[in-house]
Amino acid sequence: MMNPPLRLLTAFQHYHSEPPAHLLPVPGREMWIAAVMGKKHFYTLLLPDSVTSITFDNRSARRGMTWAARPAAAHFRYVVAAARWLAWENLLPVGGRIVVVGNEPPGPRYDHALGMAFITLAYACHERDINDTQLFGLMERIERDYL
Repeated sequence: MMNPPLRLLTAFQHYHSEPPAHLLPVPGREMWIAAVMGKKHFYTLLLPDSVTSITFDNRSARRGMTWAARPAAAHFRYVVAAARWLAWENLLPVGGRIVVVGNEPPGPRYDHALGMAFITLAYACHERDINDTQLFGLMERIERDYL
């Protein structure tokens, strides 16, 4: 396993008082995810590189909205779609606080990689492995069926 980027660990420590329970590279992308899972049924995903975040739960994700009933920002559309697919497959974790950093260029590739990061985390929470080929296949399905 590669060493996680220092800015991921610094950002996580800045926003959360506890260490991450999961610290993962996203297969096939230059992206890392750190998370502490909670008992509440909502997710807060923070992108320190762009200083943006989203908080959503399963119900708001089905509507493409945030937890506060606002439309999800465009760069989070793959995350919300991935959450919908994970819920359908009974793979959606209970909830968590998540930080993602990466070296992907801004735009559609970055948005796509955010969805991949969320799926990678969900699989890790269920102690399942996923490789880049499987992940790209799932993202194609999610893009076709949920976007």
